[in-house]
Amino acid sequence: MIRSIFSIFGILLIAGCSSAPVSKDIPQLKITEHLQLSEGDIKVGIIRNKNVMASAIHYWPVYNRKAIGGLLTGDYIEFSLPSKSGDVGASCYGGWSSSWKTRLYRITEESPDEIYFLLSPSFTEGEQCLDMELIDSSEFHERARSSKQVPVGSISSRE
Repeated sequence: MIRSIFSIFGILLIAGCSSAPVSKDIPQLKITEHLQLSEGDIKVGIIRNKNVMASAIHYWPVYNRKAIGGLLTGDYIEFSLPSKSGDVGASCYGGWSSSWKTRLYRITEESPDEIYFLLSPSFTEGEQCLDMELIDSSEFHERARSSKQVPVGSISSRE
């Protein structure tokens, strides 16, 4: 009986710590002036899936590999870009190896005027810690209704 209790406690402890944040350097938020909203820009929305796995760590939306915010589970960020060029994506720390990983989407002249992404933990690709999926506007806005918006340049918290 005691052995069973300790086994269950150990499993719960390991499962609870599996999504705990690590003490590694957080990307410096480098906000640039060209992220200000203006007419004629390409609109980008990035939303993080609501789930329990990896829920304590931040995903870091990036533009040209510069962090522009920090998202916890269920958060989203919207911003506009001045032209159809550059890379948009997200970074996270973890995966099957302890290092920073970044997923990027290249914006080109052929890209639509509005682009929306869904971020979720990666369970199938060990070298990545997040999946980044293109979604349509209606799915993004439906998910955003029950989510918390994080302003550009801010880091989400659950305080």
